[in-house]
Formats: sequence, structure tokens, C-alpha cells
Amino acid sequence: MNLKLFHLFILKFILYTFVCVSGEDIRDLVPNKDISYVKELTDINFEHFTQSATGATTGDWFVLFYLPTCKQSQAALKELDKLSVITKQNLNVAKVDVTKCHYLVKRFGLTAVPAFRFFRKGMMYTYTGIRNAEVMKTFIWSRDYTKVPSQPVPRPLSTFDVFISEIKHTVSDIQKLIRLAPIVTIVILLIGFFSGIGFTTAFMKSKKHNTNKKHLSDCELEEDEEDEEDEEDEDEEDEEEERYAPIQKKTPSKGRISAITQVIEEDHNVPTSVRRSMRLRRVK
Repeated sequence: MNLKLFHLFILKFILYTFVCVSGEDIRDLVPNKDISYVKELTDINFEHFTQSATGATTGDWFVLFYLPTCKQSQAALKELDKLSVITKQNLNVAKVDVTKCHYLVKRFGLTAVPAFRFFRKGMMYTYTGIRNAEVMKTFIWSRDYTKVPSQPVPRPLSTFDVFISEIKHTVSDIQKLIRLAPIVTIVILLIGFFSGIGFTTAFMKSKKHNTNKKHLSDCELEEDEEDEEDEEDEDEEDEEEERYAPIQKKTPSKGRISAITQVIEEDHNVPTSVRRSMRLRRVK
């Protein structure tokens, strides 16, 4: 009896140790519907994360392009969550909402959703098999992707391509609005047109006013600088006259101006304005 209890105790201890040590691995093997490692990709971060066309240094990517309101897309998303748990150590699993990523839709030429694309070493493979996590895992691990059509990953759209795509998308939206509510659409377009003219006119007037104001400020600054220069010249003349005042006391009144003028002309450090004023005095 005691031996049986001892064996039972040993068995419980082994099971407890196995669960404690390997519990995390067991959870990884059993997909949980509440766990997901699916990454959300957008027009902005797609190439940054995947590097699908620029080196593929971040590994392989299995991406689902889906429509939120589509029932088939919702079912595919559930299987994608399971796949992300099963392959989280070896595969990047991601999703793209086509309603928010018009550039990616255009870049990869998508015409229907849900759509699966497998990106590996600069190549893009189209998965069209059963939307099941285990089947999709087999498609990747068994290299079944080599049996389906593939192509080099399209390069990211240029700025010009993005600009043209935006114009086409805007025109398409306007056409849809015109078909649904023509009068309302025309009124909205007219309001936008005249509002644009009004804002443009106000902006031009404001810019012109600021230019005139700046011009006046520059003129005032120039006048202030000229006044300061005149004051400096007058101060220099006064200083020079004070400098040569002793000569006037020692020289007779008739030859006083001539003597001062002669001394000033011989002194090359005297400003030209002072020399000119003294010459005029001598002439008088």
C-alpha cells in the first residue's frame, strides 16, 4: 500500500514538473482563439516592415488582403490568427485592410478579396488554396509555393504614381456621388470652388499687405541710419574744431583761418568733410 502511494506521488511530481517547465511550449502548440501575432500593415509601413522589394532582410511574410465587411474575409482572418500562433517563431504573418491602403491595392494589382500573398526573397507567390491554418502552413513548410505562379515583388509606387492614383481615386469618388445625388454633389462642388477662390484672394491680399509693411519698415530704417550718419559727421566736425582751437588763439585773426586750414590739410587723418568746411570758410 505504501509502495503504491509512493509511486503515485512520484507520478504526480513528474507531471507537475513537466507542466511547469513545458507549459509555455504546450500553449504554443495549441492555438488559442484569443491569441494572435498578426501584424497590421498599411501604405506607410508595408515596405519598412517587410522589405519585400528592398532586400527581404526581415524574413518571409504571409499577408492577407481583406475587406472588413466581407464574411469570407472575416473567416480568413480567424484562420490567419491560428497560423500566426503556429508559425510565430519562423514566419511573419500580417494583414492589410484594402479600404485604407489604396496604394498597396494598386501596387499588387488586387482585384478581389480575400487575397493571400507570400513574400520570400524578392518574389511574390499567390496562395489560392483552402483558407485553413494547417493547409496554409503546409503550403509554406512543404515549399508548395514553388508550384504556383510567382513574380518579382513590384517596386513601391513613385511620388508621381501616388499623385496620379490620388487624382483617379478622387475622380472616381466624385462620379459615384454624382450618380447617387447629382444636385447635392454639384452644390458641394460649387461651394468648394468659391471657397477656394475666397481663400486664395484673402491670402494674396494678406501677402501684399505684409510686403508693403515690410517695405515701409525698410524705408524707415534707412532714414534712421542716414540721420545717425549725419549726427556722427556733425560730432566729428565739432571734435576737430575743438582740437584746433588753440591754434586760433595763437594766430592773428586775419591769418587764423588760413593757418587752421593749412594744418588740417597737412593732417591726413582729418575727415574729408572737415577739410571741405574749412576751405569754404577760407574762401569767404
